[in-house]
Amino acid sequence: MDRGQYVEKLVSSYRRYYDIIPGVSAEAVNAPRSETTAKEAAGATPQQTESTSAEILEGPDGLICRCDFSVRNAQYVLSKKNELWSAESREHCYIFSMPQLTEETYRTLEQYVYEEGMKLIHPGKGHMCTTLTLLVVCDESTPGAEKLLKKCRLHKSFRFSIDGWMDFHTGLMTLGSGKAAANFGGHDNLKLLRQLIR
Repeated sequence: MDRGQYVEKLVSSYRRYYDIIPGVSAEAVNAPRSETTAKEAAGATPQQTESTSAEILEGPDGLICRCDFSVRNAQYVLSKKNELWSAESREHCYIFSMPQLTEETYRTLEQYVYEEGMKLIHPGKGHMCTTLTLLVVCDESTPGAEKLLKKCRLHKSFRFSIDGWMDFHTGLMTLGSGKAAANFGGHDNLKLLRQLIR
């Protein structure tokens, strides 16, 4: 499987539940949608189900897209006006595709995702957590880049976690060797990356 096919499968796996905002290298994002989404199953019209944004993200070379997910839970008493508590969780997943991942390239991508992702976080009442995810698909990677990716431990709490926190997850799929890697928090990403290679 070549890199373009793999990235297309990866983006398709996110498309069902995430809003897709294409990046500057977004040829895989525009692939036809074949599966029925949860929104379509709920009876929404095709115009309401399209999750690809008209916005184009500017970023480093190889930026395919950003996948956004948000869920809000709340407890009410008698009516929605009487809210006891609420908790909102978000994820912003940035997908990159490139021929080779080096240490310098990884540092650039990590800094970009951290800075751009932090702009999307609005801590405060109801915010529980936001996960920023960096996924890289490449043909080959240097051992130093893999080591940096695995050791990434970015975490930030807002007002001692009263206003929530941010976790940073990473994932890497090296197609040349068939190896997948992730940092401590990215085990779900690791499973997904391995499943798609089959």
